[in-house]
Amino acid sequence: LLFIPVYASVIYGYRNKGYAGILLCGLFYVIPALFCVYAPSLSGLVFLTCSGLILLTFAIVRGFFGVNKTIGLLMVYVPFITVSVLTVLTLDIFQSKRFVSFFNPQADPLGHGFIPMMIRKLIAASKPFGRASLDGFMNHEWLENIMPGWNTDFSLTYIIAKFGLIPGIIVILAFLFLVVKLFI
Repeated sequence: LLFIPVYASVIYGYRNKGYAGILLCGLFYVIPALFCVYAPSLSGLVFLTCSGLILLTFAIVRGFFGVNKTIGLLMVYVPFITVSVLTVLTLDIFQSKRFVSFFNPQADPLGHGFIPMMIRKLIAASKPFGRASLDGFMNHEWLENIMPGWNTDFSLTYIIAKFGLIPGIIVILAFLFLVVKLFI
């Protein structure tokens, strides 16, 4: 999470540096991305990539680098798309099952698709306020012991399943407010 403000300051530091500034920002992204690959943390890499792309895209569109915006965006997105396609094509069997389960959890309901299917069931069974109920399957211990907790990648699901849809929507709106405030 500390990468985002650091990367924003790097982008700001390379303003008015032209195409070289965009290239240096891209090279600065590679270092933490390699840490995510080495760890390995797919969710960390996706988060890092999305936040970096948003910041760099915003900087190019706003004219921070003083370059042709189309060429600047192509400098960012052509390598991103190329690396993404090559990564998907070279995934091993384990990772490819995980990737397929991300888009279609029913393809592996007892393996990689279990948690995404449970998340869908929890969201569908959530009430405006209070704990979600899955026809008696969800008791008080289940949420804390089986479903990953609030301090993991599933924090929003945990909040919605334990406290309800309205508290979850409040958390989403607070986050969106902070993101809008960041860009303003």
